[in-house]
Amino acid sequence: VGLFMSLGVNAQKMGYLNSSQLLMSLPAYEKAGKDLQAYAKTFEDAFTAMQKDYQTKVAAYQKEFTTMSDAIKDAKGSDIQSLEKRMMEYQENSNKKIGEKEEQLMAPITASIEKAINDYAKENNYDYVYKAEALLYAKDADNITKALITKMGGKMMPTPAAGATPAKPATGGTPGR
Repeated sequence: VGLFMSLGVNAQKMGYLNSSQLLMSLPAYEKAGKDLQAYAKTFEDAFTAMQKDYQTKVAAYQKEFTTMSDAIKDAKGSDIQSLEKRMMEYQENSNKKIGEKEEQLMAPITASIEKAINDYAKENNYDYVYKAEALLYAKDADNITKALITKMGGKMMPTPAAGATPAKPATGGTPGR
């Protein structure tokens, strides 16, 4: 008597999404970009004022150099060097604060995307959801990007090129960026 075993092979349901397209389609992402740009502009404006002050001091120093005493040359030269150092420190601190602000703005967006993916996967019985950027081949029928964009209230955007990463929210001409 032969034993027959019934092997139940369950096909696993898999989907994928274009995470860049999803992110860039969200109104929250667009708002974060605008908020970050406005935040960065405050630093840019202050840095521009520092640059003007620096340029004015350097021009005055160069113009009056031949008529200054050595003590005044040293004092004004020291003042200019101090301003250069403050400007460099300001750039570093500005970039750090802008980066922190970007993380702060993006954290809730990232969390909402992760939640939407998990909820959608559970609601539609997906076993796995992959990032399209990591796949070499996948059927269009398994692409859940549009469904997630709709679920999250986003607007359809052109699909970014394969391997493209979303552009960071615009920060304008921030110091050091």
